[in-house]
Amino acid sequence: MAWLLLMTLCGGLSAGEVEVWNTGRGGNRASELLSRLKNDVEPKRPDLVILLVGTNDLLNSKKAVSLEVYRENLLKLVTRLQRLPTAVLLVTIPPCHPPDLFLRHSQAFYEPEGPNGRVEAGNRMIREVAAQTGVPVVDLFERFTKEGQIGEGAASYLRNAANSGRRDGVHPTADAYRAMAGWIAEAITAHHLPASRVVCLGDSITLGAGVKGEGTVEGESYPAQLRFILRSRVQPSGSH
Repeated sequence: MAWLLLMTLCGGLSAGEVEVWNTGRGGNRASELLSRLKNDVEPKRPDLVILLVGTNDLLNSKKAVSLEVYRENLLKLVTRLQRLPTAVLLVTIPPCHPPDLFLRHSQAFYEPEGPNGRVEAGNRMIREVAAQTGVPVVDLFERFTKEGQIGEGAASYLRNAANSGRRDGVHPTADAYRAMAGWIAEAITAHHLPASRVVCLGDSITLGAGVKGEGTVEGESYPAQLRFILRSRVQPSGSH
C-alpha cells in the first residue's frame, strides 16, 4: 500500500515531473554544505532536501571538527533549508569498518571512543537536531549495522577488497545504495513528505564515490536509485 500513498502525495504527477538532483561533493563537511546552499540548492526550488553529512566532520582526521561545531553547523543547515521553505529529511551517518579506515588515518586519532563511537556520538547530534527542528530521520547507521554485514566479506555494505578490490571501509557499495534508496523512499511515504523536486545534499557518500554514475542521477548512487523509485511510483505521462 505504500506505493499508493506515495502516488497520492505526488498529486497525480507524471514520472517526468519528478526531479531528483545529486549535490554530493567529496570531502565536504557540514560547514561546506552551508556555503553551497545558495548555488547548489536554492535555484532548484526543492520541496524536499535529503541531508546526509558528517563523515568528514567526524572521521576525516585532516578535516574533523568537534561534536559541538558539527551540531551547530547541522542545525544551521536544517533551519536555513526550512526557511527556503522546503521539507528536510535527515539521514544518520553510516558505520565504518575500522581496519580499512586505519590504512588512511591514524588509529590514535579516534581514541578513546574509536571511529564508530565518534559516529554514534554524531548521530546523537543528528537526532537532537531532528527533534529540535521537527524533521524525520532515516537511521542509516542502525540499518547498516543490522543488515549490512559490515566486515571483510563480499556481502558487506561498505566497499572492501572482496567486493570492490579496494580496502575502503567508508563508502557504500552499489547494493548498499540500492537499500538506502529504498529506506529513504519508505520514509518519504511514512512521513507524508513531498517528493516532486528532491535535492540529495551531502558529501562523497551522496555523490556515490566509487560506483557507476558517480555524482549524477544515472547509475548506482542512492540519488539515482531514489529517482528510479520515485518515478516508478507516480502515474505514467498521459495516464489518468
